[in-house]
Amino acid sequence: MDDTVELDLASKEVEPSLGQVLKNMDQALVDKDGIKPSEAWDFREMVRAKYQLPDSGLRLIDPVEYIRRVERLLKDKKITIRPGHEFQPFFNENPETEAVNFKASVFRDATVVLGGDAESSLAKKARLLAHEAVHALQNFFYPRMPLETKEKEAYYYELLTPQSILMFKSDPEGFYGAVNETFDLLIKLSVSVDKKLNGDVASGGK
Repeated sequence: MDDTVELDLASKEVEPSLGQVLKNMDQALVDKDGIKPSEAWDFREMVRAKYQLPDSGLRLIDPVEYIRRVERLLKDKKITIRPGHEFQPFFNENPETEAVNFKASVFRDATVVLGGDAESSLAKKARLLAHEAVHALQNFFYPRMPLETKEKEAYYYELLTPQSILMFKSDPEGFYGAVNETFDLLIKLSVSVDKKLNGDVASGGK
């Protein structure tokens, strides 16, 4: 299946109602000044299109297929994925980090390392890969992108799925809080981790 042409399975299942759900949520939040649901979704879609990524909702339906597509995309850019056990001393020294990107200056190729139990859990691997694939492609195409922008793109792509939109369709205030407060906190925490890891060597710590 050509994922640059075909719609992803996740989008096929929910797309007919997704636009209306976003519109209804926006209307319920008309008096709010922060990021509206449709704005958040449009940003996520921009990220997905920019890096030619599969729909992140696919990881919740078929993590095996999602992982296969992302691995193929990264391989085409000569970006290697390595298991976390090979870097256990690093994760021991940085317990707040679940995964990390090393630039090509460290190894022959740019390298994504997935820590934790990603080797034994397909769902965990797919979730971490959704985030770290964005960072790997950012480093490939836009190495001077500001850290705040890097983390915003990665979190919006990872966490905003068709399923998550529908989950909040009756709770627009909850969605608004997630995007404008929780996402903002996650971005700030990850930027702090990135700075600790030294942006010249490793980036995209999560």
